[in-house]
Amino acid sequence: MTVPQTPPLALNDLLPALTRQLAESAEAYDRSGDFPHANLALLQRHGLRDFAQASAALLGALYDGIAGAARDWLVQWLGERVPASLGAPLASLPRVQEAVGAIDGLLLQNRLLLDAACRDRLTASESGLIKVAVTDNAVAVLEKALELTGNHGLSRHNPLQRHYRDVLCGRVHTPQKDSVWIAAGRAALSP
Repeated sequence: MTVPQTPPLALNDLLPALTRQLAESAEAYDRSGDFPHANLALLQRHGLRDFAQASAALLGALYDGIAGAARDWLVQWLGERVPASLGAPLASLPRVQEAVGAIDGLLLQNRLLLDAACRDRLTASESGLIKVAVTDNAVAVLEKALELTGNHGLSRHNPLQRHYRDVLCGRVHTPQKDSVWIAAGRAALSP
């Protein structure tokens, strides 16, 4: 696909043409213009509440899994990393043990929240709050891991930097924190 050479245009004028070209070049693009209503009917049968709950559980589990993988890598790295000045693995330091304990506490909170999202009947607002809490905990896990590893954690040779970028994406997945908190506040304050 070649992008046509055009005189400078406002980005808003150019985007529809580029979007159309990209869509037409995609093999799986549905050019019929019809929206498959089977999924919509399924959603109507189960309700928006169930959809919100399933979404919160799915997205939460995704970011919790990334945080868990980061924790596992961190624990292995701390056990193997022996600074010359220390003469022992970093895992032997009480400060490091405390930080890993805090990470495990965040992951335990996530597990309990996700269990509730899968087991209990929640409102859409409660489901959003779970997604936000689990995502925030996952980001906190990675931030603590990066504090412990320093530059080593940011190296492209280690997966921690990729895990960090991945969990940060959770903040932009719907529902986002501001809309979740507004909905929860509105529900709490409505008569």
